[in-house]
Amino acid sequence: MKYVWLLIAILCFNLSFCQNDINGEWYVHSITTAGIQHDSYVSMSISFSNIPLESEIVNDYFNYDGGIACGFYSGHYSVIDENTLSILELIDSNSCGGDAYGKYYYKYRDVITPTYLPGELLPLPFNYTIVGSGEDQVLTITNPNGDLAVYGRQEATTTIFKTWYSYSTETVNGIAYPSLIESPSLTISPLSNSSFGMGVTGSGGCNNFDATHNIYSSNENEFWIYLFNQTLLVCNDNLYEPTYLSVISTEVDAVFSYELQDDGETLVLTNTVGEVLTFGSQPLPANILGEWLLHYLVIDSNQINNPVDTIPTISFEITPNSVSPLIQGMGACNGFSSAYYFNPQQSFTSGTFGTSLVDCDTQEENVFENFYFSQVLNTGNDGTTELHYEITGTGNDATLVVTNLSNSNQAFYGRQALSVDDNEFSSSKISLSENPVADVLSFSTEENLSESNYRIFEITGKLILDGHLNSNSIDVKSLASGLYFLKVSNDTNRFETVKFIKK
Repeated sequence: MKYVWLLIAILCFNLSFCQNDINGEWYVHSITTAGIQHDSYVSMSISFSNIPLESEIVNDYFNYDGGIACGFYSGHYSVIDENTLSILELIDSNSCGGDAYGKYYYKYRDVITPTYLPGELLPLPFNYTIVGSGEDQVLTITNPNGDLAVYGRQEATTTIFKTWYSYSTETVNGIAYPSLIESPSLTISPLSNSSFGMGVTGSGGCNNFDATHNIYSSNENEFWIYLFNQTLLVCNDNLYEPTYLSVISTEVDAVFSYELQDDGETLVLTNTVGEVLTFGSQPLPANILGEWLLHYLVIDSNQINNPVDTIPTISFEITPNSVSPLIQGMGACNGFSSAYYFNPQQSFTSGTFGTSLVDCDTQEENVFENFYFSQVLNTGNDGTTELHYEITGTGNDATLVVTNLSNSNQAFYGRQALSVDDNEFSSSKISLSENPVADVLSFSTEENLSESNYRIFEITGKLILDGHLNSNSIDVKSLASGLYFLKVSNDTNRFETVKFIKK
């Protein structure tokens, strides 16, 4: 048997395709043992060399080596054919301890350690596949037991070890949501804080806590929290904290299964009685609080301006003695209100959306409100539609863009009304070639714009770009998505102004 393996290995050594594809460095993305996938939360790599090994055993093997924060490992390998890999041995520094890095490394090491049958010189083969190209390549190595390690050319960025912000707590009594100004949190460390496990600290919004956690104590995606201690301040206005702390502490159960979602930006902990803690990597958006003035809508890629003499609004409020934020505002003539709940991925959903039932003075106002309420803000009573939000700037210069993820319709807001007179646009003699604009703002006009200057303003009136026109196009790749105004002055000192949307 060993001579057959040697013959195949020698033949494949002369076939460059057998070995070249696997060359270079790969980063561990996940391992699967006993059917359970464990996503990598540490920086760990393996590098395959294409330099032949001089060895007394065989001379057609190559070196491989790898590393982790707590140590390194190395060995020898040979590619038998395009789907079969022989790993001859694995030698490691054995310097990893019982912290999270060590726990993951030892599981990984078990996957790629060679298995020898009695009396055999060479180990049982591993299967491997490589898919994709360039930086998107994925390598999967499967050992004789069916366990596998998945690698990529780029380092995995997901990790459970960072500060997480609580977005909701689900118990048998329903789902509770934190206030926008409380920002309850959970910080998970990979390092030992005692002889029992690793450190956890956090806050319920009023009281702080510390605890010990253990991870990967079994072959399940388990996360244990125990030795829980908290301060005992009386927090009369914090309705969320008691629910949050009762689930995360040992008052209910210390054993959670965990799952990283949304490319590692969302953490879900579920205990053995089905209670669920959902966290995001970003704190709740306290800077969204207060009133915003609607500047315009974009419906099916068409800009819809506010009806004349109306100031539509939206206001994010903190309601006393409530565990959910209240949103209310005005359309053209009707008010609206709803309880909204923020999600980890910069979005929010509503429970119920209600409006007053006044018939506006004009058909234009009625149509506008239908767009504003139904096509942008209303996420349905079941809350299945999410609204994405993005805030740029600060203070009076802040802007808010709300996007309905079911239809891509948008509402653009500012902390103050537009500072540029809309009447300027009706007489403009400049026509845009496309609007919204991607990278280049192209326009046409009957005017002679040679030797003209241009200025581009934000919706707040702040000057963003200016320059001299050498052609009927302007590079706007540097602009963030949003509404802008282009002003052009020609040699007779006349001004033309055009609104455009940067994608």
